[in-house]
Amino acid sequence: MITVTDTGSGISDVDRDRVFERFVRTSRQDATRSQRSFGIGLALVRDIATAASGTVEIASTGPHGTTMRMTLPLANP
Repeated sequence: MITVTDTGSGISDVDRDRVFERFVRTSRQDATRSQRSFGIGLALVRDIATAASGTVEIASTGPHGTTMRMTLPLANP
């Protein structure tokens, strides 16, 4: 299991289901990030996890950060 936490502005409830879609930019991202962001990062993370029979999820989010969790199976348990 890999857990990553940031201290950014969090992910709104409205955008929670959308952040894993390719090329989606949430309303907060549009307002605060430069135009160089393509909205592809979490979609790629999800695709990599799925290809390895794993999962990725939003473990928690709040006004001051988000925690993402990626779980991958052991190759030979």
